[in-house]
Amino acid sequence: MTQKQIIEQIQQVHPEIGESQLRIMLNNALDEFVSESRTNVHMDTMASTPTAGQRYYDFTAMTDITDAEDVLEVMEVSYGNATDGEEIIGRYTGVVTPLDVS
Repeated sequence: MTQKQIIEQIQQVHPEIGESQLRIMLNNALDEFVSESRTNVHMDTMASTPTAGQRYYDFTAMTDITDAEDVLEVMEVSYGNATDGEEIIGRYTGVVTPLDVS
């Protein structure tokens, strides 16, 4: 559905609202939706202890994630604790080769 179609449907119910005002309101709603979906961080911890030399873990190893399809994006990965210090793992931007999977 295009923005024009959305505006036409809204104006059928609220004819007193002008097109310019509706465009502003729709753009604000879109910005808010994007902002909230980005900040809707599902903080979770691994149910198992990390294994030395293991790079990849299933999302099902997390305590609250039951379906990996629910994960849209991983924004940050860190390890450690408040006592020993926590380290944020940098984003991997290289190409993963089949030999890299362990």
